[in-house]
Amino acid sequence: MNETDFDVIVIGGGVAGLSSALSALELAADSKSNLNVLLVDKSPPALFGGSSRYTQAYLRMKDKYNISDHLLEDSEKFSGGKNDISYLKRLSEKVPETIKWAEKYGVEFELSQTAFLTLSLPRWQPKGGGLSVVEAFLAHAKNLGLQVAYETTAWKLSLDESGNVNGVYVRDRNGQSSRLSCKVVILASGGFEGNKKMLIEHMGENATYLRSHIPNDFYHQGEGIKMAIDIGADIAGQWDSFHAEPGDSRNNNAVEPNIWVYQYGIVINILGERFRDEGLTTIEEQFDVFAKTIFKQPFNKAFFISDKTLLEIPGHERGILTGLDPIMADSLDELALKIGLDPKKLKKLIKEFNDSVQPGKFDPFKLDGKRTKGLAIEKTNWAVKIERPPFICYPLECRVNFTFGGIKTNLDAQVLDTNGNPIKNLYAVGEMTGLYHGKYLGGTSFLRSMVFGKIAGEMAYKQLFNK
Repeated sequence: MNETDFDVIVIGGGVAGLSSALSALELAADSKSNLNVLLVDKSPPALFGGSSRYTQAYLRMKDKYNISDHLLEDSEKFSGGKNDISYLKRLSEKVPETIKWAEKYGVEFELSQTAFLTLSLPRWQPKGGGLSVVEAFLAHAKNLGLQVAYETTAWKLSLDESGNVNGVYVRDRNGQSSRLSCKVVILASGGFEGNKKMLIEHMGENATYLRSHIPNDFYHQGEGIKMAIDIGADIAGQWDSFHAEPGDSRNNNAVEPNIWVYQYGIVINILGERFRDEGLTTIEEQFDVFAKTIFKQPFNKAFFISDKTLLEIPGHERGILTGLDPIMADSLDELALKIGLDPKKLKKLIKEFNDSVQPGKFDPFKLDGKRTKGLAIEKTNWAVKIERPPFICYPLECRVNFTFGGIKTNLDAQVLDTNGNPIKNLYAVGEMTGLYHGKYLGGTSFLRSMVFGKIAGEMAYKQLFNK
């Protein structure tokens, strides 16, 4: 691609980048103004959409137009007060208009039946998941004149003599590099979950064994983050953490082969030891932290073990997304040998667990208080003896959805420097912007990508036309 002048260049074709492009183009069309917008993305057309194309896009909503109650209180609890409350307040304020805006372009939203058998809060989602939003926004943006450079990697920001952003250096699939000039750059290229070097640098050596939930994680190398830092952008979010899920370690192909039923048994590491309360709270409130506890185990490996009890739970299949059959055995000796553990050690562990189980009614669909007593790590809900064959095992590993560390922005999506001042002509949105600390605030990532993507597009339009 030769050097070309654009008004706006958007880096990244997930929902954050598409929301930005569509928002800016829509405002230009409404005012009968010409706006030349280019979207640059590393993927070919068949894989376009970043991680947004793969997600179910659960939204933390109490109804179709309003975010769930207690968002700020939950953020305080999950992050220890480190998440940006002003950002979340803006998110809450802008959700209703953003949902209605998406509906205008054909996106339908529905109350979701999630894969979680226990749910503290309702979830909404776009009908058809994230891919439906990607397809709708892309089609409408193209109708408004959006140009897309597929299989093209942005690797460096261009600055004018005063140090203001005035373009992007890109490299195409043939290795040909060129500079594209523009008036505004919007970075929306996701996190660094596909960059093993950065993962190890920030998460530690066990990140060697950390895999992503999506098949095209190699696109997420963190270039957008590094490009912004290289010209003085500040950082935000927890750089040594990420949004995590417990996946079937055998499944190398499926998107999010998650096991959402591990609370109905025990989870042990490869040393044959339990390491966390499996029944601490409802599944959607604990899976992120639980998965990250698996990450800390040797080789990022664990085993979920249960028995016939799991098979008798109505709808339990809804919480098993791997597509692979469990490892099954008629005895604990047989199961231990199949998964490579010492049979004596496994039987001793399970006997101690069974002996500690207290009386009470087992209710798989709510916190039932059925617990253990006398263990070093107690189980506080859903404690049922593991004694009825067939014995069942799913090998688990922690998998990364997206990284928490990213670029710092203000409430208008402008990238800030280390003094808190906006970097002229530069915006950033989506998962490459830092927000989260501690436990992921479930159902907010896709939502914030739409909301602040729309904001970034509006800001770019206003800047260019002095509105």
